[in-house]
Amino acid sequence: MRYTLILVQKNYGWVWTAIIREKRQLADFVVGNRGTETGIKIWNKIKFNIKGKVMSDYWKSYKKMIPECKLNQSKKETYTV
Repeated sequence: MRYTLILVQKNYGWVWTAIIREKRQLADFVVGNRGTETGIKIWNKIKFNIKGKVMSDYWKSYKKMIPECKLNQSKKETYTV
């Protein structure tokens, strides 16, 4: 999962996206703040469809919401986003 900064009328919001790397397709997204609670929303939407590992960067929220056995943190693995 990865997030992208958007600007809406002087308020900051974050778009968290889940990408299927092999197909380069958007699996799902959530708009909210940069906190863990927003990340948990997208994780709850996609967790049952995860077959392998989840690739992410080193944002602290990922460790709180994704089980360690599923999480692979590396900047080089998030190039699709």
